[in-house]
Amino acid sequence: MNFMTIDELQSYIEQKREFDFSYDGKKFLITYGNDGKQFIQLGQEFSAGQKFYSFREFLAHAKVGNHFVREYIRSL
Repeated sequence: MNFMTIDELQSYIEQKREFDFSYDGKKFLITYGNDGKQFIQLGQEFSAGQKFYSFREFLAHAKVGNHFVREYIRSL
């Protein structure tokens, strides 16, 4: 997984930039959708994934494998 700062990640998500990364030999995607409310989706390629309705919720609960995404964010 590429490391980025929390500000970089938040900027990507606010701009709704889709991106992918690899973890433990598996490809993960961050995408976006709308089910009456806009959401951020994190999941493995070709899977439904986890939905989050805010960046704060994403940061608090998004996991890749057994690790929270926030564990991979660099703090400067």
